[in-house]
Amino acid sequence: MKYKIIVDKQSRVNPSEEKREYIVDIEELRCKGNVYDSLVITKDEDYVMRRLALSEYQVLTVLPEPVKEPLPDLNIELFEGENYIYLVDLIGNKFYAEYLVKNDFTDMYVTINQMNSAINQTASQIELTVNQKLQGYASNEDVTELNSKITQTATEISTEVSRKVGNNEIISKINQSAEQIQINAEKISLERKRGKPNR
Repeated sequence: MKYKIIVDKQSRVNPSEEKREYIVDIEELRCKGNVYDSLVITKDEDYVMRRLALSEYQVLTVLPEPVKEPLPDLNIELFEGENYIYLVDLIGNKFYAEYLVKNDFTDMYVTINQMNSAINQTASQIELTVNQKLQGYASNEDVTELNSKITQTATEISTEVSRKVGNNEIISKINQSAEQIQINAEKISLERKRGKPNR
């Protein structure tokens, strides 16, 4: 599969004539829950880290040990100043961006944001996940992790939403089957919509 990486001085909604395009031709990057394949580009080396395998029956399984696939010919150059880095037609894959901060005293990599959304479908279930990790969110120096997941099978539907700041985590869950609904949360609010009485 060919992934197109764009580096530009302007955002993707208003690309400049100076934008640079890089094609990475690799096997598809896959994601299952919080486990994902990664395309890693650093100052010293570029590689794909495989954590998942796809069987002949299209079932994703987690590898016992990650497999590192070097990419020796990839060389991505940034502009001096602000850079906009994005993948064209990115769907369901994690995008993790690092860039080099110009500094007279040292080289420093800064992680800006980590985001992930995925739809995993098998014959027995569908799973939708959205995850985000932020540094310095809401003026907080701790790492903030935001996660939501919906899992649907033929017999039940479950949803989970969590927020973790440092070591403090809040989770709410709803599990629904034909027989019962279970709700687990710190606060529960049920509201009935009031309408006009029947005459």
